[in-house]
Amino acid sequence: KDIVNKLYELIYNVMKLELISNNSTKLLDSIKNNETDSIYIANILKREIVSLNNEEVNQMVSSLQSNGIDSRNLLDKQLLMLIGELNNPEMISKLIDEYKYNKERLDRTKTIKESLENKKERSIYNLENSEKAKENIQKRYKRKIINTTIRALLVSLCLAGASLVTRKYGIDTKYNTEVTTYDSTTDQTTVSEEYTTGEDNKVTITEYTPWRHPEFDDYDNYKRYIYTYEVPEYVYELCDNPKEMLDTKYTEQLIPIKEKEEKSKEKPKDFGTKDNRFIITKQTKDLSDSKTALNKMHTIIILVISLNIITLLEKLYMVFIDKDRLKRILEDKKYNLEEIEEAKKTINDSDELIQKYEKEKEELIELLAEELNVITKVSKTNPEVAKQLKKIKEKN
Repeated sequence: KDIVNKLYELIYNVMKLELISNNSTKLLDSIKNNETDSIYIANILKREIVSLNNEEVNQMVSSLQSNGIDSRNLLDKQLLMLIGELNNPEMISKLIDEYKYNKERLDRTKTIKESLENKKERSIYNLENSEKAKENIQKRYKRKIINTTIRALLVSLCLAGASLVTRKYGIDTKYNTEVTTYDSTTDQTTVSEEYTTGEDNKVTITEYTPWRHPEFDDYDNYKRYIYTYEVPEYVYELCDNPKEMLDTKYTEQLIPIKEKEEKSKEKPKDFGTKDNRFIITKQTKDLSDSKTALNKMHTIIILVISLNIITLLEKLYMVFIDKDRLKRILEDKKYNLEEIEEAKKTINDSDELIQKYEKEKEELIELLAEELNVITKVSKTNPEVAKQLKKIKEKN
């Protein structure tokens, strides 16, 4: 008799586990179709109901009995699943761990989505500026065509234009920048200082794939691929040292910004390495330490103007200087169109990713609500679970 009881207790536990883990009623249906099995399992179920003494369970039992269910055979799927959830420590422990993990995923998803939204805002700002620049370039182009016919005003226009360009673009402000570089091949980190333009701190990761031998690709060159990624600000703030950024939990959040193929006819010195090489470069700018310097454009303009003043030859001016300025305008126009297309593409790509992470966020919120509901139910009769639930709520 003891063996039979133990056997049915085992069947009873397997049946609950089957219901909880994959929502399957295969074993339950089989038991309900056998009168003897139903009686044994129902008795075990009633003993567990009494030992639990749970208000929600008791209410469900009363509801089933009021609907005409025989008290000897309370083999109801929802009742068994509820009891399984309330009286299964391993499942509850696993559920709490899953809740914590999903909560971390939700926090990461929100952070990534906010980063993408900020990137989209910057792209919209850049697009607006590029559109304005496009209008300015078109005006410059039309003005240049007209001015080429007014020979008497060309010298004055050139000087005025050169002065404007020099004031706006000729002087660069460079800031003292601490450059921290980590090389995965040597596992060494170096720190240097230099003056660079721009005010933003940034971190980039450059990945070099191993060189491929020409015979593998049927080409005349050795080749490899170089990928450049932008590291979101929240990622490198979480890392104590650059090497941590190569952890898989961060690499999935990197933003690809550049990809190129490198070729070499000669056998490279580092040919034969099997692992990818990673170079992490972090730039930290000191905005209180800066200096100004003339850029190449300013130097070119000074040389051009000096040549005009020295030669004073109208024909040379018309043939050399005028064509050169017109060429620069056309180049600016082409570059501006490329900037506009790039900004539009970035906005579209950001929209797609934002929608993806918004959907993931909503799904995680719904999943967390379901998991928290089950944990809350169990906490009413389980002091240990109640303590963990309290910690979860305090952390949130």
